[in-house]
Amino acid sequence: MVALTMRYINKIIVAAQRFVIIIEYMGIILLFIGGPLFIIASAGYIYVRIKLKPGQDSDLDDCYWEFEDSHPQLARYNKWSQITFIAAIIGALLLFVSAIF
Repeated sequence: MVALTMRYINKIIVAAQRFVIIIEYMGIILLFIGGPLFIIASAGYIYVRIKLKPGQDSDLDDCYWEFEDSHPQLARYNKWSQITFIAAIIGALLLFVSAIF
């Protein structure tokens, strides 16, 4: 009975040591994921704000306000703007968490 209990205690200790090793490298892993994600998402957000935004000469007010929910260009702009902004926020949070670890 004592040998069986000691075997389980040894398994728990080994699992805890593996967990500690993973935690040691967690900051580096989060840095390698969060850094490029933040940079790419920020560049994508700037691109969306500059290139995908419908211009002043578009027909946003002329025909689409009665028949559809939104203009296709405006819907695409809103979708990609939200996606890139959320990705930049996630990247910034990963960088912050990596600074803590």
